[in-house]
Amino acid sequence: MAYELDYVIFHFTLTREKSI
Repeated sequence: MAYELDYVIFHFTLTREKSI
């Protein structure tokens, strides 16, 4: 359960970092 949220946050952070 928690891993799903963690994965989403990780993916979002990665995309955000790449955008910058």
